[in-house]
Amino acid sequence: MASPTNPAEPSEPNGLPPQPLDPWFLALLACPGCDQRRPVTLGADGSRLVCTCGRYAYPVRDGIPILLVDEAIVLDESIPAGGRESEAGR
Repeated sequence: MASPTNPAEPSEPNGLPPQPLDPWFLALLACPGCDQRRPVTLGADGSRLVCTCGRYAYPVRDGIPILLVDEAIVLDESIPAGGRESEAGR
């Protein structure tokens, strides 16, 4: 939902900005695009979650992580779509 004063600024129905993602919640999340289901970390500006494989970034809209591969931003095309191979698999 957009703010009535600034359509680009997200806000909660009560007019307040979205709550930040809690670290315990982030620890539960994993990249749906990686075969190894690698963890994701919150980007510096808080607007996206970045997979530790380095290939995908997922948007955070109105405080909600959008963990859909179709919505992901591909950060590094050179990394295979399933993510980097695990060290044990080499």
